[in-house]
Amino acid sequence: MKNKIFLAIIGVIIYLIPIVTVILVSNEEIKKYQTPKMEFVDYAYGEIFQVEQKDVRENIVVNATAILDDTIAIPTNGNTIWIVDEGEEIKKSQTIGYCNGVSIKGQKNGIVKKIESNYIVLKTFENIMWETQVSEEKVRYFNESLYDRSGNKLEICSISNKVNDGKVTIRFKIENVIGKCGQKRNKMRLYTGNAFKNVLTVNKKCVVNKNGNYYVRIVDSHGVFQYEQQVDVGFESDGIICVTGLEEGEFCDGGFSEYIGSKSE
Repeated sequence: MKNKIFLAIIGVIIYLIPIVTVILVSNEEIKKYQTPKMEFVDYAYGEIFQVEQKDVRENIVVNATAILDDTIAIPTNGNTIWIVDEGEEIKKSQTIGYCNGVSIKGQKNGIVKKIESNYIVLKTFENIMWETQVSEEKVRYFNESLYDRSGNKLEICSISNKVNDGKVTIRFKIENVIGKCGQKRNKMRLYTGNAFKNVLTVNKKCVVNKNGNYYVRIVDSHGVFQYEQQVDVGFESDGIICVTGLEEGEFCDGGFSEYIGSKSE
């Protein structure tokens, strides 16, 4: 009887061995094909910029157009047949009309502004200046000395007393810089003599405006996101912005403003 029980147990074990083996092998195979657990890491959206301490020169950025400001009148002794039109550009030696059979010359290079029977008005190319429109709060910059990037000083010719759509027209000349009529200079940066000393700065791309509050996205040196930091912003210059609430050497995400779609303005 004992022998029979023993043999039965042996038989069961022999029967179970392949089943257990199949189960163990299957589990090992399943493990091979299981997707490893992924740990999510949030990286910077763009280029990484470091917070720096530096001196920042105060400046204003304007768009300016070269215009003519010298006007002359060419009179005649009677009714004249003019052969030019208003708005036409003429040369100094060019015949512009006839009076009693005598030709009338242009006298100066310029553009015809007005034509009457016995005189013509020209805006000449001899006095070219720059004209810009700035907001009312920025007019103050033009009440002090201003210089371009090369250190050439501005001579303020006129500041309008009129305000159109919140803008004031200002005309100026720049020493050593002679423009051509109609020439445009966009994003012309003009510097005052003032500077902000030893201020913390970061690239403007790092700063976003969220409902009136400003934030940067702090990352480590490899671009791994750490946290968002609220900051106070100040003067802007050449693509950088003065900030408080950060420490020198910290890294900020330069793709933050583009990703959020709300820049520091």
